[in-house]
Amino acid sequence: MTGRNLILVIFDSARADAFGSDTPTFEELGSRGMRFERAIAPAGWTLPSHTSMFTGLMPTEHKIVGSPGGAERVLANSRTRVSALQDKLLAPRLAAAGIRTFLSSASPWLTKASGLDRGFQDTDHFNFLQLPPHPSRVRLPKRARQTLNTLYSIGDHARWARSGRDKGAARVLEGMERFIADDPAPFFACTTLMDTHEPHLPPEKSDRSFLATANIVLQPGLMRLVRMHAHTWGTRVLSPRVISQWRAAYEREIAYVDSWLARLMEMLDRSGRADETVVVVTADHGETFGEGGTVGHGVSLREGLARVPLVIAGAGVDANRIEGPVSLARIAPTVTDLLLAPTEGSLIEGSDGIASMEIEHPAHVAHPTPRAKRTARGPGAAFYDGSLKVVVDPWDLPDAPPRLYDLVADPEETNDLSSTREATERQGKLLESWRERAAYLPT
Repeated sequence: MTGRNLILVIFDSARADAFGSDTPTFEELGSRGMRFERAIAPAGWTLPSHTSMFTGLMPTEHKIVGSPGGAERVLANSRTRVSALQDKLLAPRLAAAGIRTFLSSASPWLTKASGLDRGFQDTDHFNFLQLPPHPSRVRLPKRARQTLNTLYSIGDHARWARSGRDKGAARVLEGMERFIADDPAPFFACTTLMDTHEPHLPPEKSDRSFLATANIVLQPGLMRLVRMHAHTWGTRVLSPRVISQWRAAYEREIAYVDSWLARLMEMLDRSGRADETVVVVTADHGETFGEGGTVGHGVSLREGLARVPLVIAGAGVDANRIEGPVSLARIAPTVTDLLLAPTEGSLIEGSDGIASMEIEHPAHVAHPTPRAKRTARGPGAAFYDGSLKVVVDPWDLPDAPPRLYDLVADPEETNDLSSTREATERQGKLLESWRERAAYLPT
């Protein structure tokens, strides 16, 4: 062991271009540590992306992805696959080496239900609404139960919206401080903060009126997924004004988690562990606000979803700015490198110039509306080599060739170069390998 500690902070749905002058703590960490300008999420939503970060495998390798049948089936598949990945998982290997492990999150995907809590000796899973379940004493038909649960959910969201509370960040910090103070042994602490995940409502204490609360709950609260899916599938397109409102609220959430990051660093100073601790800050994926016709995450390969923030700062990490693309699937070997011994594939080595992102069929993440006007064709992927990005877009027509973009000349991805320019040899090999592995994915 190296004697270091490591805290892995993952912001859910945080896109890289949201970080800048309004996130001074993140900028300060990046100035004194390793800052990666083009970190690429391995997947478009939480479960497969976290599995990649915890194993070093891409989604078509670990096979924990969205599928027909809903969340229960996805979670059951995840538990089965996690058992088969035991020797690949990060936390069990660290715990076996004598490093204390801690996981705290309000994410419903990082629990015993998915199996991704395996190897974490201390855990704190919670629902940020912090409200008890609503058992029914009367046996009701399925449709009646669904209606009743919807009404309960409206009430829960309304009470949370009126309270001005965050989505669990304060609780995570309290739990992490107790964990660190409990034992001086080397530790690995991981948290995924939901405070940048929709519904985009930054914590602001105020006496909201009933009408204001109702607007928060319905737009973009309880009905957010209905409206987002309707926009993605072309049934009912959100107005630019609504999307702009959501984006503004999202940016205030980003500023809030940066202030939380400052409190985390202050807590480390108080604990006396700052000089021996490395802090890694990243996101599991980004968020789209209308780019490519989508709002949200999981169904797009646009840069707003693919490119995420990433800094590594602290004990023994020299300042360096990395311009080339890197994959978050390299998080697992990086943590192993920093806590146990030098490991091949660690981000401390910098960028090798390539990265990939994979997504399932969009219908397995965002369910199509009955009168959908857009059609998705199957899974998709993006392959990066330097400034070039090859895209297999699931929204393209059948048998359409992969698109090719030069992100330096065309950061908005508006000029497809595939008819005049060829992808690199490395991109071709990545594409061929992905197509072989993706053959098992349901369409």
